Amino acid sequence: MYARGNGTVITLDETHFNFHTLNGRYFPFGQLLEKDGYVLKPGNEPFTSSYLSTVKILVIANALADKGPWRLPSRSSFSKEEILALKQWVSGGGSLFLIADHMPFAGAAAQLALVCTPGIFL
Repeated sequence: MYARGNGTVITLDETHFNFHTLNGRYFPFGQLLEKDGYVLKPGNEPFTSSYLSTVKILVIANALADKGPWRLPSRSSFSKEEILALKQWVSGGGSLFLIADHMPFAGAAAQLALVCTPGIFL
């Protein structure tokens, strides 16, 4: 898509006890995107309006509220302030790729998904 290293920057959230990180389980995902010219960087800060103003595309992959053990009901991975900042960011044109697999990931992302992606379910 782009010359190597000249593409859009994609930030992968690694702040929320994410099951997938660029140096871990999403290493192949990062390699694939870099081969297509995208620039990958880990996201290591809580979501604030200030931080999100530096992000164009954000990938959140299987965030957790803590390291475990996993319990039901799943607690949200994101504070109310982070959810509101993300909602404003998405409404203002930010691109969010939210991945939430099986338990406990879907429950941990549910509040964020309801606020940021109303009516969009796959």
